[in-house]
Amino acid sequence: DTSATDDGTGSQIYGAYYELIDSNLVIFAETFQKEALASLYETIRNSGTIFFIILIIALILLQFPLRRIINPIKDLAHMAEEVAKGNFTGRILERGQGELHFLTHAFNEMCQSLIDRDKSIQELRVQEVEKIALEGEMAIARNIQSNFLPPHAKQKLGLLAINSTYIPASQCAGDWYNVHHEDGHTLFVIADVSGHGVGSSMYTAMIAGLFDLFIRRPHDQWILQDFVNEVNSVIFSLGKRQWHVTMIIGIHKEGELELMNAGHTHPILKYPKGYELKAKRLALAANPLGLEAETSVKSVTIPFPAGSSLVLYTDGLTETSDPGGNQWGSRKLSKVVNAHEGRQEVLDVIL
Repeated sequence: DTSATDDGTGSQIYGAYYELIDSNLVIFAETFQKEALASLYETIRNSGTIFFIILIIALILLQFPLRRIINPIKDLAHMAEEVAKGNFTGRILERGQGELHFLTHAFNEMCQSLIDRDKSIQELRVQEVEKIALEGEMAIARNIQSNFLPPHAKQKLGLLAINSTYIPASQCAGDWYNVHHEDGHTLFVIADVSGHGVGSSMYTAMIAGLFDLFIRRPHDQWILQDFVNEVNSVIFSLGKRQWHVTMIIGIHKEGELELMNAGHTHPILKYPKGYELKAKRLALAANPLGLEAETSVKSVTIPFPAGSSLVLYTDGLTETSDPGGNQWGSRKLSKVVNAHEGRQEVLDVIL
C-alpha cells in the first residue's frame, strides 16, 4: 500500500509498506515526491526540448515550400502594379505547381495579349492618320478632276441644247465628258477609263489635257481620227496594256453627226415625230483604246435633224443593280428615252 503525507514544509512525502505473510514483520519505506517523480520530470523536460528543436527544424524546412508559393505571388503583385502603369513587357518566371503555375502562365498570356492589342491600336491610329491624309489628297484630286468637266450641266451651244449630269461611283473616278463649240461646229466627247480611284483619274486627266490641246486647233482641223489616235498612243505607252479607255467622240455640224466609238456603251439616237425611227441604239463596234499600238476605230456620219436627241452614258448607269441583283440594262434605258420627251425629263426619270 502507498500513502502521501505532508512534511509540514509543503512537500509531499510518499510512503509505502508491505506486511510479510506468516510473520509479524512489516517493511515500510518513504520518499519525497520530487525524488519519486524525478525521472518523470526529467523525461518531460527532455521531451519538451526535443519538441522545441523539432518545431524549429520544421519551421526552417517549411520555408522552402512556402518560398515557392510566396515568391510567385509577390511577382504577380509586382507585375500587376507594372501593368496598371501601362508596362506590358514584363514576364513572370513560370514556377510552382498546379493552380499557381496556371495563374502565372495565364498572367503572362494576358500581358502578351495586351501588347498585341496595344500594337493593333497603334496600327489603327497610324492607318486612321494615313486615311485622313489620303482623304484630303483624294478631295484635292476630286476638285482637280471636276475642273476637267464642263462648268454648266445645261448649255445652249449653237443649234444644240445639252443637259448632263455626273455622279461618280467613288471620290476619284475614270468617267469624263466635255463639250466645245466654235463657229457652228460642236465637238463632244465621253470616256470611261478602266477601274476606279486615283489611277483612273490620272488617265482621265491625260485625256482631258489632250482634248484641251485638240480644241485649240481651228475647227476645220478637228479630225476625230487624230484625237482617237493620240489617246490610244498615250494610254498604250503609259498603261502597258493594264489600262484602257472606252470613248465616243463626235462633232455636230450642218444637221448631221460624225461619230467614232472606241468600245464605249452604244449611244441612243432618238428622232422627232414624223421620222420612221424613234429611239435606237447605235451599235458602232470597235475595241477600247490602249490595248494595241494601232486602233481600228472608224467614223460614221448620220443625219441629225432638228428635234433629234442623242443620249451618251457610261456603263455605270446600265450596270446598276436592284436589291435582287438584276442590272438595269441598256434595253430599259432605250425604253425610258423612247417614252419621254424633253432632255431634262429623260434625265430626271433615269436618275
